[in-house]
Amino acid sequence: MIRQGEKLFGEYDWERFDLLVLPPSFPYGGMENPRMVFLTPSVIKGDASGGQVVAHELAHSWTGNLITNINNEHFWLNEGFTTYAERRIVEVVQGADIATLNMGIGWRGLKDEMERFKDNLECTKLKNNQQGVDPDDVYSQVPYEKGFQFVLRIERQVGRTAFDEFLKKYIATFKFKSIDTDTFLDFLKANIPGIEKEINLELWTESVGIPEDAYEPVSTIYTKIISLAEEFKQGKMPSEDEVAEWKGQEWELYLLENLPKSCEPSQVMALDKRYRLAESKDYEVKVSFSATRNLIQYLRPLFNALAQSGGTEEKQLAKQVFAEARETYHPIAQGVVESILSKFI
Repeated sequence: MIRQGEKLFGEYDWERFDLLVLPPSFPYGGMENPRMVFLTPSVIKGDASGGQVVAHELAHSWTGNLITNINNEHFWLNEGFTTYAERRIVEVVQGADIATLNMGIGWRGLKDEMERFKDNLECTKLKNNQQGVDPDDVYSQVPYEKGFQFVLRIERQVGRTAFDEFLKKYIATFKFKSIDTDTFLDFLKANIPGIEKEINLELWTESVGIPEDAYEPVSTIYTKIISLAEEFKQGKMPSEDEVAEWKGQEWELYLLENLPKSCEPSQVMALDKRYRLAESKDYEVKVSFSATRNLIQYLRPLFNALAQSGGTEEKQLAKQVFAEARETYHPIAQGVVESILSKFI
């Protein structure tokens, strides 16, 4: 992964790269501290499928740590580029289909965020106004996935070879500096003349929603999972042969397409009886099956599902579970859950 990162971005400037696996209460998937990445233990799944988290945090060694967004209103400069680099690394290490599958999960997540922020469209912009806003309250996949889509849109326009050269020059020019969106756009226009005539840069960075020229991923695995999800909605269970090679990412996308809104409880029970998903050691699968998609990474969707979508019994369960488990959560996670409960219960 480091070798691939250096091919993309240039020399790794931090001398060492260590991974520290923290206790289960660590509230994030990973944190890109220079030289020592922090990881949640849930990324260790026994099948290397958590490797994209390591790829993502490693990529931050260039985008995020060498070049840093000047403040949180330009957070996409950290996360959009890093998500792009993560998938380029995964493409080499784990294969193009897995990289595209990750894109598919990200695309689905981005569409979900558009629904989440339909009454607060400012949060769907890459460059957004956060005056007086707690960044934790508006944290989302938008800077990651819409940012990724913007970076990918530039690559698609100029071609991968030319874009790779641009990336190296971008890193070399701004390393150990903090920049904003306008600085990046000025550099982009100066180094790829006429790009503003081919891509509506203002639309991508300052407008709400998903631009029409965004790219929905296409791959054999992604297409097959979506097809099987549609069949499940019609009452057809996937065969054991069809899911024999699935790992956490495949199950996550499949379940995101189906649960919890699109099927009957009897279907869910039948699916679990055959594949024992609630007992999975992969937390992406367990959480996707138990409530909805994608520690805060898991607590936010679970408590949202109980408090926002559930009935009286589910809301009471949310309060009871939090009361029993609160002291085991990180303070940041405590604040997130308390905010959800105060809003919906």
